Amino acid sequence: MAEEIKRLAPEAVWGYFYDLTQIPRPTGHTKQVTDYLKAFGEKHGLETHQDEVGNVLIRKPATPGYEGRQTVVLQAHVDMVPQKNGVAHDFLRDPIDAYIDGEWVTARDTTLGADNGMGVSLAMAALTDKTIKHGPLEGLFTIDEEVGMDGAVGLKPGFLKGTIMINGDSEEEGRLFVGCAGGVDMNITFHYRDGEPTPEGDVVSQRCWPQTLPFHPRRRTQPGQHRPDMPATVCHPTRRHLRNHPAHPSAPPASALSQAQRQVPALWPSDPGTAH
Repeated sequence: MAEEIKRLAPEAVWGYFYDLTQIPRPTGHTKQVTDYLKAFGEKHGLETHQDEVGNVLIRKPATPGYEGRQTVVLQAHVDMVPQKNGVAHDFLRDPIDAYIDGEWVTARDTTLGADNGMGVSLAMAALTDKTIKHGPLEGLFTIDEEVGMDGAVGLKPGFLKGTIMINGDSEEEGRLFVGCAGGVDMNITFHYRDGEPTPEGDVVSQRCWPQTLPFHPRRRTQPGQHRPDMPATVCHPTRRHLRNHPAHPSAPPASALSQAQRQVPALWPSDPGTAH
C-alpha cells in the first residue's frame, strides 16, 4: 500500500513525499501542489508568498542566536514528468500509485515524481524541523522546470533574500555539487538548399539532430533519460558525432556546424563525448 511509505525514515521527509504522490502535478498543471504548499506554510505559521509566475516562497526565521548567519535558500521544483506504460492513468486527476519494492520506492507503470518531489519534501522537512540549529531559511518551490525552467526564469529580483542556494534536484545520491557552469540558449539559422547532395558522412544523424529548431544546447538528455515529449538535441555538434543518414538528406551539413563551433568555441569542447 502507498501509505506504508509514510513510515519510512526520516518520517517527516517521506510523509511529505507521500502527500505529493497524492497531488496531480504534471508540468503545466501545478496549481494544486502550489496551493498545498501555501497551506503548508500558513499552517506552520511561516511567512509564505507566491509570485506572479506561480513560484512559492516560504521563510523560516533563524534559530535564536543564529540571526546573523546568511540566509540559505532550499530550492526544488514542484512539477513532474507524466509518463505511463500501458495503464489508464490520468495525470491531471489520479494520484501516483507508489509502493516499496525492496530498497526502492517506485510507482506502478508511471513515473514516480521523485524528480523533484524528494527535493520538495526535504525542504519542507527542514522548514518544520525544530531540532536543527540554523540561520534564516527560505524554501523556494518553482514551477514547470521540466519544459524550460519557466518558474526559475520568471523569478524577479527582490523575491528572495538568501545569498546561498542549495538546489535539491540532483542525479546521484550522496554527491553535493558546489558549482554550476550555467547554460545558454541559442537560435542558430542554417542556410542550405533542400535536396542538395552532401558527401557521405557529412550529415547529422536523425537521433542527434532532429529537424527541430531553435537549437537548445542545455536541453540535452543523458543516457537512459530521453523523453519523447521533448525533442532530443545535440549539445556538442562536432564531426565526431556525424554520420550519413539517408532518411534526412536535408539535414544541416557538418561544415555549417563546424563553422558554428569555431564562432562559439566555449559552448563546444573539442572532445565532448557521445551526444544523445
